[in-house]
Amino acid sequence: MLTTTDKFLESGCDIEKKDKLCRSRGGESCAFDGAMIVLQPIADTAHLVHGPIACCGNTWEGRGTLSTAVAARGDTPLHGMGFTSDINELDIVYGSEEKLYNAIVRTFKSVQPKAIFVYSTCVSGLIGEDLDAVCGKAANICGIKVIPVNAPGFVGPKNLGNRIAGEVLLDHVIGTGEPPVRPSTGEVSVNLIGEYNIAGDLGLVEPVFKEAGIRILSRITGDATFEEITYAHGADMNLVVCGRALVNVAREMERRYGIPYVEVSFFGKTEMAKALRMIGSKFKVKSSGFHLSDKVEAIIESEEKRLSEKLKAYSHLRGKRAVLYTGGVKSWSFISALLDLGIEVVAVGTRKSTFEDEEKMKIILGGDALLVEDVTPANLRRLMKERDADILVAGGRNLYLAMKEGFPFVDVNQERHTAYAGYGGLVNLAEQISNSIKFFDRELKAGGHGSFVREIKTLEPEVKRDILINPVKHSQSIGAAIALQGIDRAIPVIHGAQGCNFLAKVLITKHFREPIALMSTKLFTEDVVMGSEEKLTDVLEDVIQKQQPDMIGVLTSGLSDVKGDDVAGAIKRFMS
Repeated sequence: MLTTTDKFLESGCDIEKKDKLCRSRGGESCAFDGAMIVLQPIADTAHLVHGPIACCGNTWEGRGTLSTAVAARGDTPLHGMGFTSDINELDIVYGSEEKLYNAIVRTFKSVQPKAIFVYSTCVSGLIGEDLDAVCGKAANICGIKVIPVNAPGFVGPKNLGNRIAGEVLLDHVIGTGEPPVRPSTGEVSVNLIGEYNIAGDLGLVEPVFKEAGIRILSRITGDATFEEITYAHGADMNLVVCGRALVNVAREMERRYGIPYVEVSFFGKTEMAKALRMIGSKFKVKSSGFHLSDKVEAIIESEEKRLSEKLKAYSHLRGKRAVLYTGGVKSWSFISALLDLGIEVVAVGTRKSTFEDEEKMKIILGGDALLVEDVTPANLRRLMKERDADILVAGGRNLYLAMKEGFPFVDVNQERHTAYAGYGGLVNLAEQISNSIKFFDRELKAGGHGSFVREIKTLEPEVKRDILINPVKHSQSIGAAIALQGIDRAIPVIHGAQGCNFLAKVLITKHFREPIALMSTKLFTEDVVMGSEEKLTDVLEDVIQKQQPDMIGVLTSGLSDVKGDDVAGAIKRFMS
């Protein structure tokens, strides 16, 4: 019998197919975070994290996904709220299934969600909490679906968590509702799979689709309602937007419901036109009498003409040079978007990219493309200078590196606040790049680097015994990591799953507004089962050899604490 991990490796990450291979230790986050990324954008459902404060505190309200559909309906979007059982030492010793049950019921009474997703974490997964049984019991009382998501961080990387979340949707949501009556206009209906509406990207894509006679039936999961995902099986075609994240959903829907799928991107005019043409080529004359491919060509011609006029204001970007570091579909499609603007991509960071992503990069850039695995701040700084780059296009954690070094910078990751999809998104990207370059040109002439201020939204916590809503506290390991930032040449090492390090690093970088040192032992399933003290000593030896710090602080996590690792014994030989 296949294990959960084997099942997902078989369905698209198997080593035998190099072009479909996921990096088994790839990316920088964990399975729990990957599952949250997929499911949390469903804005009329609650997302309850069963574990210590660290996991919920690190993830809620941390992404730029937007929801207009739920708000337009008059309901309060819930995707930006945090719900956690906030279990502690006594819960771990005596069990917390009753506490979880009460937390689910109180969540339902507090916000009246359409459904509740309940997430296991490293701690609740390790002590053997029976999420399925508790969720089943609570569903009977609440009268809504209460869906377990068994993706504790240590079972694998973010990619695996994405796919586990996809299986959750297939098992509990997709196919459980009745598709709406088809309009008489003969529109083609499609699902968007792996599109999370970051910064409102869909608002720049959907109008173009609508004008072409393409109806978006279900969004999986950006700007989605729970109901629309239940009838996703009624679509004519699936568009897989983030190719590797939820390809298992597209494949299984093809097997179950006969829905074909294609992989697309909406970043840049080249990829947008390619996506529209792929849809148009799959369908012949519809009942309304128009040929979809003809209409698609008319839309592309019209949009590109309008785009060309708008981009004249940014003709000065042609010939500029960029270093790009992002992940997933963005890792290659943003190359295409930058080339659409006449910007040369001189180096690409690949740490968060799959091998298939890398192959697509090479096709676009050529076989001699500079693909770089080492994306530490020091190496990004070196690349910017050696490659004579004009701008760094990356994620928010690299903003403060750019600010300190005086590099123009544009954030393209999930924390961003500007939409870059579709034809309008390419104009937005050009504007952001242009503004950043002009800003740093002025600052350089003035002899300073400027300042950056981010508005932080604060919410009042609702504190109850069994449920904490919108928590405003974080874990002890984050507190210790922050404290160690005040010691010269000190490096904190979190002994836990890799999501503990990744999510904490995002938060602390935002706090200090500059790159921070934070390492992790990145524990996976085999470490949890076979023991992880040796992994800790290996990581410490590596840190000492490469970083040569004056001090290392080893910070335990909920996972290593519950496992009972002898941290003091493991590091004893380093104390001399």
